[in-house]
Amino acid sequence: MRSSRIRVAAQGVAFSKRVTVSGFWRGLLAAVVALLVSAPAASAPPDSQLEDLLGALWVTVIETPTPRNLFNPDAKRPEPCVDLGNGIIAPFGPLFTNGIKCTVTTDTQLFIIGVSNECSTSEQGVDATKQDLRSCARAADAAFDPVVTVDGQIVALTEVETGLVPYELPEDNIFSTSTLTGELWAHGWVTLLPPLTIGKHTITIDLQNDGVIDSTTTIIVKPSA
Repeated sequence: MRSSRIRVAAQGVAFSKRVTVSGFWRGLLAAVVALLVSAPAASAPPDSQLEDLLGALWVTVIETPTPRNLFNPDAKRPEPCVDLGNGIIAPFGPLFTNGIKCTVTTDTQLFIIGVSNECSTSEQGVDATKQDLRSCARAADAAFDPVVTVDGQIVALTEVETGLVPYELPEDNIFSTSTLTGELWAHGWVTLLPPLTIGKHTITIDLQNDGVIDSTTTIIVKPSA
C-alpha cells in the first residue's frame, strides 16, 4: 500500500484555516490548489521504482560488514551517502543522524528517506511470516509523521512498502547471526529528487511534524565530468 501527500506548512507545522470567499475567488483558489497538487505528480517517479530503491537501500545497509555498517556506533568509516546505482545516491543513517554531507554531480538523483524501518527474519526469527514482518515494519514507522524540506521548501513524500526482499549477510554482520540468508520487509516515507543545481543545498527532516528539525543533511553539487 502507498499514498502521497503534500503539506501546506508554516515553519514546518501543518495547519488548516477556514475562510469565507466569494464565488470568483473560490474558483480562483480552487484552480491554484489544483495546480499545486497536480503539478508534482507529472514528474513523480513510478511507485514501483521507489519500492525497489527502498529495498535496495536496506539490503545494501544490512549486507555491509559490521566494521563499516551505518548502524554500528563504533564503525570506523561508515558511508552515509549510499550508492544505489544508476546515478542515485541516498543520504541515510539511523534515526536522528545529523550532519550527513554528500558530494554529488549535476546528473545525480537523490533518494530521500523521511523515515523508514525494516524488519527481517534475522531479527524476528526464521519462522517470522510475511505478515509478521510487514506489521513490524509498519508499526515501527507509525510513531512518526515526517516533513522533509529541500532548501526550505517542503517536498512531497510517498508511503511505500517493499514486499519481501531476500538478502545475504557477510559473516561479520550487524545482526551477529550465523544464519546468513533471510528476508526483510521495509516501510517508509520517501521521495526521489531530480538532480540539483551546482552549489550547496540543505535537506532537513522533522520526524514528528512538530517544527523541530531532527536532522540536517548537506548536499554539495559539482559539475558532471
